[in-house]
Amino acid sequence: MLFNPRYISAEAGALNPLLMRKFVFISVLLLVIAGCFFYSCKQPVPPEKAIAQTLLMQIDSFAGLKDKLLATAENNNASEKQLQQLFLQTRLAYKKFEWATEYFTPATARFVNGPPVQEVEMSNGQVFEPAGLQVIEGYLFPKYDRGKKKELLNQLKLLQAGCDKFKTYYANIDIFDWQVFDAGKLEIFRILSLGIAGFDNPLTLNSMQEAAESLKSLKNVLAFYENKVGSENLPAELDAATSYLKNNTNFNGFNRAAFITQYGNPISTSIINLEKKLKIHVIRYNRLLNQDAKTLFDKDAFNPNAYAPDPESFSSAKKVALGKVLFADPVLSGNGTRSCQSCHQPEKAFSDGLIKNTLLGTKKPLRRNIVLGFFEY
Repeated sequence: MLFNPRYISAEAGALNPLLMRKFVFISVLLLVIAGCFFYSCKQPVPPEKAIAQTLLMQIDSFAGLKDKLLATAENNNASEKQLQQLFLQTRLAYKKFEWATEYFTPATARFVNGPPVQEVEMSNGQVFEPAGLQVIEGYLFPKYDRGKKKELLNQLKLLQAGCDKFKTYYANIDIFDWQVFDAGKLEIFRILSLGIAGFDNPLTLNSMQEAAESLKSLKNVLAFYENKVGSENLPAELDAATSYLKNNTNFNGFNRAAFITQYGNPISTSIINLEKKLKIHVIRYNRLLNQDAKTLFDKDAFNPNAYAPDPESFSSAKKVALGKVLFADPVLSGNGTRSCQSCHQPEKAFSDGLIKNTLLGTKKPLRRNIVLGFFEY
């Protein structure tokens, strides 16, 4: 008999336990996978990963504005105003991630927003021609030089290489927490020393607006850490500084001393305080600016050993004592009556307290100021 329900039932009964075990195993496996997926989705993204993702988006935004400026420049009917406005927007987009590029990829940043002068490599004498936003500024301001259109287009196309290098870096390199804080503090120092001084926009003098954009971006970056320790004063300090910059955009009338003392110094100090509160381990290395300096005006803000060729050349108490003696010793001068300290008097902030320097051997003031060492008179 080919068909007998009893045989089928018996066979099914024998297979049921095996099928059930397979079913249970698959069900448990699916539950574990679903649980792991749900758990991973619920886990917060580490700050450094979120920051890297933000940087990639900001670079894309900068590249998009650069492309728009390039397309407009290629159009023979484009107006000067159109080009200038797009350029200003492109610079503002760069300022949003300047804190990172200047810290992590300074060589690339040099050709995106570096000084518009040749750079000579000291080791081999290789000369690099200027490139980037500051060169482009010279083509568009104060008037658009249409005779330089070819050079303008070349510069805009070169910016893409910088964008590609930035993206490759932030998509593949891990960023550490201590680096974020270090780079953030250095961006504050950059704003105080170069930003509000018009160093990288001498023709547009859009310094205050650009500095405000940098501070807004820094606030968003540091917010990833701020939330870990509760309410701090840093967000309010950054908001206040940004507001001051937006309300005082006149380059020549800007009160830099007030901004530095009332806004800049408190912010850089708060960044260091937050880092210490979070107990972030800092990797230390030899450089000009002391990593522990809270402001540019701290007593030990600068490291005198940064450019020493070897440890034997490092500063020491005995060398400092010898330097003080030589600095004040007139025997080193031609007639044995004048020392470095004659003009650079410590009690007068290493100046001589005079409006103009005097002619050697007389009290007669010179007709114009001169530069002695690093001090101008």
